Amino acid sequence: MKKRRVVHISVVIAYILLFMSMHVEFGTWLNGVFGGLSRDSYNKVILTIVLLVGLIFWVKSREDWKKLNKDVMLRGIGIYTLGAVLISYFFLMVINVEAVHFVQYAILAILIFPLLGSYLSVVIICAMVGALDEAYQYLYLDTRASYYDFNDIFLDTIGGGLGLLYLKIKNYSPIPKKVKWYARTEWLLGGVIVLVLTVMTVTGNFTVNMNQVEPAFFTLFKKPPDGFWTYPRGPYARFHILRPIPGLLSIVVSCYIYGLLDRVELIAE
Repeated sequence: MKKRRVVHISVVIAYILLFMSMHVEFGTWLNGVFGGLSRDSYNKVILTIVLLVGLIFWVKSREDWKKLNKDVMLRGIGIYTLGAVLISYFFLMVINVEAVHFVQYAILAILIFPLLGSYLSVVIICAMVGALDEAYQYLYLDTRASYYDFNDIFLDTIGGGLGLLYLKIKNYSPIPKKVKWYARTEWLLGGVIVLVLTVMTVTGNFTVNMNQVEPAFFTLFKKPPDGFWTYPRGPYARFHILRPIPGLLSIVVSCYIYGLLDRVELIAE
């Protein structure tokens, strides 16, 4: 059992490292496939693919999804997820291919769940992995980004929630591990993150806005966006950039909502 758990953890780590390290290669491949299309055509192609995959997935598991109508809390979580996906599509995504966040983190949630046995723990870990991935892209990849992307972390959290919602309607609920709250993985990781950010803030290595005189090692906004909407360089696109406080609130609320899946008890049919 212990050996199997070690193998499972290794698979999860390998999966995380794979999608974190393949950003440039994935972008290059997409450009090679769709590089000749306009942004509008590209968005339509990706949207069509996403809708077809979603339709196939729904048809193959439509009997399971009927469970959403048999539990009030589960139905509410399903409605929240649908609303979050639509809000992401209309307001937070620059291009439709960002829907890949939902797929990546749904798979991650499904992989992690057997290790933790808690829906809340899994969605928090997904959000933390998303935050780490964004930090990696922001600091080390040549994305020319002028801000830390809370939008993508929100998409990652909703993606994790999609995976957990799928597990719940499949009635996949292993016995939770009996671990004290302060010894749980998400609290330990969260404590380390808070400690590191606190030390960095005190030492001037972490700031919200750029200080031109003494730039910090990690700055959330090198150039604060103007207004509610942002228009990036290149072909026309309109989307909203989540600031730190609303971004964190959106992510925390989402984690809480998906954590409610721990309280949903479905009767096997």
